[in-house]
This record gives sequence, C-alpha cells and structure tokens, in this order.
Amino acid sequence: AAPPGSGKTASGLVAFLDSAEKYDETTSFTHYLYLAFQNNEDENFRVAGSQKLSWSLVNAETQGGAFAVECLKRLLAAESGEKRTIDLDVNPPPRPETKKTLKRLLDKNFPEGARILIHVDEHRKMLPLVPGREVESAAFRRGFLETLANAERVEVFATYTELPVEIPSDASSATCRIPAPVPPLDVDQVIAEFDELQNPTAKTAATRRKPAGEQERLQATLKFRLAARLTKVGLLGVHLDKAGKLGTDLKTNDFAHFCHDFAATAAQADNFTHALQQCVAFCALPPFFPNKKVDPNAVNLLLGVPDNNKEASDDDNLVRQIGDVVVIRTADPNVNMLTSSLWRLLSINDERYRVYAGGQNLLAKKLTSTDLLSGTPLEHAYAWVLSCLSAKFGSLQFADCEDSPEFKFKCKGLEAGRLFKGNDLTQYDVEKLEPDVMYYVEEPPDHPRADIFFRTENNEVVLIDIGGSFLPGRINFKRNKLARWIEQEQPKHTNVSFHGVVLAPFVKGQSSTTDGVTLVRGEGALQLLGGLRQLARWLKN
Repeated sequence: AAPPGSGKTASGLVAFLDSAEKYDETTSFTHYLYLAFQNNEDENFRVAGSQKLSWSLVNAETQGGAFAVECLKRLLAAESGEKRTIDLDVNPPPRPETKKTLKRLLDKNFPEGARILIHVDEHRKMLPLVPGREVESAAFRRGFLETLANAERVEVFATYTELPVEIPSDASSATCRIPAPVPPLDVDQVIAEFDELQNPTAKTAATRRKPAGEQERLQATLKFRLAARLTKVGLLGVHLDKAGKLGTDLKTNDFAHFCHDFAATAAQADNFTHALQQCVAFCALPPFFPNKKVDPNAVNLLLGVPDNNKEASDDDNLVRQIGDVVVIRTADPNVNMLTSSLWRLLSINDERYRVYAGGQNLLAKKLTSTDLLSGTPLEHAYAWVLSCLSAKFGSLQFADCEDSPEFKFKCKGLEAGRLFKGNDLTQYDVEKLEPDVMYYVEEPPDHPRADIFFRTENNEVVLIDIGGSFLPGRINFKRNKLARWIEQEQPKHTNVSFHGVVLAPFVKGQSSTTDGVTLVRGEGALQLLGGLRQLARWLKN
C-alpha cells in the first residue's frame, strides 16, 4: 500500500528481478505475470454485470475465484481490449473444481519447477463499485486473491493505495513475508534531467568566491524542500513528463507547471543568495497540522525495524499493519530496515516518548517555516532520531569501534540552545545544561564546534558536529578543530569531561575514536539516521 505515483507498480517487477539475487534456486521466481485493473490502457481486466454479485459471502468468494482463473486464461492467451472484460459468472463451479482448473492451466503453460509471481495491481478496482455492496465486493476480491495465492508454485503480490480490506489484519503478516522496496526519489537525478530546476540548485562553489554558511544552509534547505515537493507530484509525473507523455499544457501538466514557476522564481532574483531565498520560499509546503494519531510503534518506525524475513516478532507484526511502509537497504544484504514514509512519520505520535513530537515539529519546520537559516535538515533529522534513540534505550554509542564510549543518557526533552556565547570558544557554562535534555543549535549566528550537544548524569558533555559534505578533507577539518578545543579546555575542568562526535554520513571509511573525538563515517553514520535514512539523498550537501 502506497500513495499514487509513488512507484508501487514498478516495485513488483523489481521484487521479481531481485528474487534471483536474494534467494536460492528453490525460492527464486522464474515467471512474472501482471494482472492490472486500472491505469493500463486497454490491457485492464474488468467485470461486466457487477449487479449479479451474490449476496452470500461464500458465493461471492466463489465468483471471485472463478473470475481469477478466467483472467489468467486470457492473460496467457494474450487477449487484450474488449476480450479482457469478463461477464460475472452467476453459477460458478465449486471452489475445489476451480482449484483443479487453475492447476491444469498452470501445468499446461509453465514447466516443472517454475515459481510464478502474479502481480495484482489496483485490485480494489476489479469490480465496479455497487452502492451498499461493499462487504460482498470485498468477499469477491478475497476469493480472487486467495484462489491464486493457494495455487502451488504461485505467490501473489497485490498493490493498491490503501491497506487491503480483503485480508484480515491478523493474517497479513503471515502472507506478506517478502518486502518489495518502492523506489525512492533521486532528487539529484531529477535536477540534472530538468533544466528549469538547475538554477540555483546546481550552482557550484565556483560561482562564488568563498563558500558561505548562509548559502550552504539555504542550499541544503532548498534541496530538502524541493525533494519533498516532488514527492507530492509523484514519481509517475516526473517520469511521464521526461518521456513527453504529459504534454506541454501547464494547465494539465502539474510537474511542468511546477518546473516553469520554479525557474521563473529564480530568474527574478537579484543575486545568487536572493535566488536561493526565493526558491526556498517557493518550495515551502503550506503549514500543516496533521491529526497526530497515537501510534505505539511510532518511535520503532522512526528508528527503523530490522527485518531478516524470519518469523515475525510482535513488533514486526505491528509494523506490517501500517500503510506506506518503506524498505531501506542496509550494508547487510540479508537484513532490510522497515520504516514508514516521511509523511506518515510526521503525522503519528508516540505518547511514551515526549521527544518524538519535539523532533517531529523540528523537521516539519524545514518544510514549512519562513525561518530559512536555523540549522539544516540533516542536523534536525539527527536531532530527532538521536533524541528518540536515547529516550528508548537510555544510552548512546555512536560507533562500534575500539575506544568508542557509551554515554548513559536518557533524553526527556529536545530544546533549542547555544553552548558558546557568540563565537568565543572560551565563554560557555556547562552547569546550565540539564542532564536529560538534548540541545540543538539554532543559527544564525554560527555556532562553532557543535550542532547538537548534551550532558550526561556522569558529567560528560558531548558535542556533536554534523558533516553533510562528501569531501573527506572538510570532515577531517571538523574533527581536528573539535579535538583541539577539547585539548585546550579539558584541563580547565576537573568535574566535567568533554567528548566530541563528528557524523559524516556521505564520506566512506571506517569509524574511529582518537583525541577524545569519535569520527563516524559512511554506513555507521547512516545507521544513526534510522528510518530517516530514506531521506539521505535529500540531505546531502
């Protein structure tokens, strides 16, 4: 279940191709069949005579099973157009007979040892809506799906915009054990493909004499907002426009209209900084006040739930009943990470952890606020995840490497704050820091050495610097500056110990701890983004 235009239809073919790589020969799919009920031009299957639907739920299921076999017959016979419209059978054969007919059909058309993935797309549309017959319609679709799914050598992959009502929620986890990743939006590729979006997003450092902190924060916010806006347009709109299938009429082509207005906004600016400001404002989403539905699994989804395709745990069962599930690939090919889309994470709440709502509001502001410079989306994403991680487990360890310390810290609040007075690195007061609060920095003015910081009950002050650059030299420069500050300031304090952390998700390499600073590179830093790792491409400077 995923929103329109999000790529769920394409994910079926991806799952088929991926099966050979992820599973052995006894479980890999050999054939892929696509049964579409909408958005497939004259290749859609349809039911004629829906008013003949039985009032008996058992009989309605039997009708649905017979319809499934007839659809498969016509698909394998390469029938199209009007021949894909099938009359509803008022007196279908009994379910056991339908099962035998399906077996004979499969044996005739597929070799021994074949494993078939049948993709049922837009299954809720297979039967025209009959007012007052929703229960019987669901029974018809259930019979359709169960008939195919119960056949030997067959797996059924059903896609729709909402969770299925045909299958009981307590049975869904048992039948859906192979997650199919929906393709994420690659905002960099979209910018590269469409000229209208390249000014000012594609401006390089060569266009200005010195990289300016204000410009860098504006660029980071613009990229994040642009990606968010494009997901609202949908991947389908982006691809169809590139293929020239949406036409040039701005009244009917939402994506072309957006690109046109984006380019016009940038062209009206007086200079590069002004262009950034105008485009950031243009890409802002309107303020939204979502219905914060209480979900006891919200923090689990934000942190990401590992899924190794073994028997589901209780938490896993709960995750699988949530729409808009996102599957994140990790460095371990045998373990995926389950989370939910950004939009769902922003619309649910977990009353057990107060910091969830605090981090949620912080990141939401990067999509809607007119305050353009108070930190970057990457910094706010880390603040949200790290605060919830410590709130749940009562500690934080940033790297799995030798000498990497574990900090006993159970976060109860996420607040804006500044450690230093201005840019003077010798003027600070650690005593004012609450031991159960994580602080994030609001800029401007610039705040040196730390974007996030906290104090533990053991009087450890941890300064976290977030590096969104992909240049190793810039990341090492951050680490060295933080190490020098700790070396200079630590001798002045006997009751407080300073520790530094640099998170560099876009620089490859091993993590390490030296001179009181833990440098977390690449995969290690991406893991600390939890479920927000899905946004990594949006957050890269």
